[in-house]
This record gives sequence, structure tokens and C-alpha cells, in this order.
Amino acid sequence: MSSARLDRQVLTELQSLLEDDFSDLIAIFIRDAQHRLEQLRAAITAQDLSTARMSAHSLKGSSGNMGCVEFNQLSDQLENYAKAGQLERCEALMPVLVQEAEWVFGELNGLLINP
Repeated sequence: MSSARLDRQVLTELQSLLEDDFSDLIAIFIRDAQHRLEQLRAAITAQDLSTARMSAHSLKGSSGNMGCVEFNQLSDQLENYAKAGQLERCEALMPVLVQEAEWVFGELNGLLINP
């Protein structure tokens, strides 16, 4: 696991704290993040930068809490672009954010299979 993309210490602390409920946390995080990504994509398509900003902000918070460093940084960047009214930059960053999210989801699911 790349330390630049995932903070293993955060995940270890969450796993120690939550024990058996850790797998539920991962499932909830993934489900919520997928929903927020869809909201974000729809908002950008509709040129609704206010909704895009709120969705990116939610992704930033939850990914930060889970130790998803790169996902958190990309969400923050997209939130700032939306806040600044930079639709083209939001559109350009969206596929990068989705690709990072897919990688994160795979890594987190891998933790459940190979703790």
C-alpha cells in the first residue's frame, strides 16, 4: 500500500478502535463516496458548481477521516475549483478523482480480504 495515497496508521487506528465494525465502516465509506461521486458528476454536467462544491467538500472530509490522502487532496482541489467558478477545471479533474476513488475502493476492500 502506497503511503503517499493511503495513511496506513489511520487505518490501523480505526481498525483497532472499531474491531469487527471496521468492515462496516469501509462498506459505508465506499457506498457514500460512490453516491457523492455520482452527485458530483451530475452537478458538474449540469454546471451546478454550488452542489459540486458541497459534494466535493463531503468527499474531502470522509476521505480525510479514512486516511485516503490523495483522494482527500483531489477532493479539496475540486472543491476549490468549484468555489472559484472554474467549471473547466472541475470537468478536467473529475476523471482523475474517479480513478483515485476506484483505486482506494480496491485497496480498502483488499484490507477486508487480507487484513
